[in-house]
Amino acid sequence: RSNSVLGFVGNGEIRMLANNATNYDVIRAQDVENYIIKNPVLRGDRLTHTGVGGEWGYGLTIYQSKNGYIHKPRIYDMWGDGLYIGKSWGGTSDSVPTNVTVFEPYIEGVRRNGLSFTSGNNVHVIRPYITKVGDYDGVTGAFPKSGIDVEPESAPGTPDPYMRHCSIEAPCILDCHAGFFVYVFPDNIEIDLHIKGI
Repeated sequence: RSNSVLGFVGNGEIRMLANNATNYDVIRAQDVENYIIKNPVLRGDRLTHTGVGGEWGYGLTIYQSKNGYIHKPRIYDMWGDGLYIGKSWGGTSDSVPTNVTVFEPYIEGVRRNGLSFTSGNNVHVIRPYITKVGDYDGVTGAFPKSGIDVEPESAPGTPDPYMRHCSIEAPCILDCHAGFFVYVFPDNIEIDLHIKGI
């Protein structure tokens, strides 16, 4: 909700039950503003998923929203991406995530991408730690199986994505099929993403 704080304390976590869904979001921020998510622990169903299709089971999804702060999310075993930041697919609005900071996300054991960054305005991901993306524990990953995937995208006929004043600071990527993947397929779009630090 707008103007809200969602905090996880102690051993609190959200677990996705085994399912065969091609798409899910354990937590989604969309069409809200002025929100804080503190220390979320999210566990997906990669090891117990009963379906074979799809690659869009996301842990934490940041769609069109404003003034968000996410503090130290810990995300494990998603069927798709650990953290997805961008426009919702097929949306007709030209808005993107705006003024959002994700501080020290830890992402482990996801099937497609640790972090997918597809659009944003003044969005910053600080010190992400991403490990074991792709083919693990007998589960085949979904390409690009990347620690970080920068892939500005939008459905045909919808407003183009864009990235303005965005940054990823001091990323650490270990034991992933691909480390850093960039795929820009729409023509004439704006991408301003600064990757900095050590």
